Amino acid sequence: MGYATYPVEMRRASFDRPQPDYLLLTNYNYDDFDERQRTCLDELLDGALGYERTTEFEGRFLGSWLALAGRGAPLPGKISPTLIVLRRSGVP
Repeated sequence: MGYATYPVEMRRASFDRPQPDYLLLTNYNYDDFDERQRTCLDELLDGALGYERTTEFEGRFLGSWLALAGRGAPLPGKISPTLIVLRRSGVP
């Protein structure tokens, strides 16, 4: 689609250099963060690192009637993730 993508390390120093206009975060990534990364994520979501939350999509598949077929089976990890979209402050 013509857009460049690259991972951003979840540490405060990463946000001292130029960053993309948009960040997409999923719990697929941040569920496994250590304490330092979790603190950085909290700062990012609070707007302290130059981004603002634009929208959030929550996974819904496992809560639907389709999930009845797997009732009683262990839940697979990291399926139907939550997605958070952040826009760099000042970007239209």
